[in-house]
Amino acid sequence: MHPTSRSLLAAGLVTLLASAAAAQGLYIPIPQSGPLPVVVAPDPDDPAVRAEMIRRGDRLRLEREIKQIRAQHFRSVRDPEKRELGIEKLAGITDPIVFQPLVELLADEADDVQYGLVRHFADLKNPSGDAALCWMAMRHGKESARTMAEDALLDRVDAQDGVPDTVRRLVESSIRSNVHAHAGAGAHLAQQLQLYELVPTLIVSQVAQQRRGQQGDIAFIAIATQTAFVADLQPVVGDNAVGFDPEIGVVSEGVVLRIRDAVIQVYRYEVNRALIGMTTEDWGESTADMGFDVKAWREWYLEEYRPYKIAQFEHERQEREAAAAAEAPGA
Repeated sequence: MHPTSRSLLAAGLVTLLASAAAAQGLYIPIPQSGPLPVVVAPDPDDPAVRAEMIRRGDRLRLEREIKQIRAQHFRSVRDPEKRELGIEKLAGITDPIVFQPLVELLADEADDVQYGLVRHFADLKNPSGDAALCWMAMRHGKESARTMAEDALLDRVDAQDGVPDTVRRLVESSIRSNVHAHAGAGAHLAQQLQLYELVPTLIVSQVAQQRRGQQGDIAFIAIATQTAFVADLQPVVGDNAVGFDPEIGVVSEGVVLRIRDAVIQVYRYEVNRALIGMTTEDWGESTADMGFDVKAWREWYLEEYRPYKIAQFEHERQEREAAAAAEAPGA
């Protein structure tokens, strides 16, 4: 059982607290139909967001700089001092607009370069550096680099008060991805960061549907009787002889079933494992029995888990306010 008492789920209290938590944008409900709303949406009025859009013109210039460093200090270069100098030059690139290309352009380099990038992003100690670590932890092609980035990100989160929105947005976006590997990586990181507000996103994303992109028929089934007949007859003439060369045709009589499209339902086991692990840990009881039953998950989330988390949130808020009032001068 979770430390916070479930007696907080009394119906009257939950009704009062639902509006307060909704104002905070926490634990969104899962709609009956249509897409799930974004949990962590970017604020278009945020100065950082607007400044990033303005700086997009600098991206090509910075990418050229990264490629020059790669050619001069990495690739086939084996001199440790020269490689370390290149890593130091990478540490001078601090514009967040180029962090993703920085990771992608150097993805094939050795572990010393990957460790240098992880160290660089962690040393920035800002939301942009944390987002870069998050991107490496989810999308890097090398497992060793993903592990280094994840460990550094967890250390950064432990040193802060909560997970930055830049990281939460990336994790949610990855879980929503149509690429199954990206969704699994996002789910894993959501579990490691204990992003319980993304539980509804995990519930919806654990089962995905995709259409085949093939043009025309993809299969057919024919139930028919075929009858041969002489379709054409070509005379063949020789010395003192004549003959005929028949061309045989076939006519079919029956039914043909044409398969022109198909929808594939994909069960994302990585997402499901992360969902079960997160909810079991936070709820205090195993949720494994719901398996991939999205309907059962949705009902449990709306009727039990969401009211519980809303009440828990309000309970913790009241405790913080009481503690602050007790520490206030004159209390």
